[in-house]
Amino acid sequence: MASFSTKRFLNAASHLGKARLQVYAAPGCNRWLEATPTQTLDKLLTSSEVVTSISLQLGVDVYESEGICKYCGMVMDRLGWHSLSCMAGGDAIY
Repeated sequence: MASFSTKRFLNAASHLGKARLQVYAAPGCNRWLEATPTQTLDKLLTSSEVVTSISLQLGVDVYESEGICKYCGMVMDRLGWHSLSCMAGGDAIY
């Protein structure tokens, strides 16, 4: 029964939504959540970094509005996809 719901959910998702769901459903994709925070090993995330990571996984807006990328001049979408894939260097989201 759960697999039917998953299939229905995937069918209703957009092309990018399907890709996001498949990536975050892959084995081991959430291992970073199990890491012990430590400043010594530089494994300490700020609140903004955690919020951004979770927002990307949930597919909710990372930015309040669209803007222009200062590196390539293209439109930066609210979901943060451009910042992750900009060939000119992108931008830190958090």
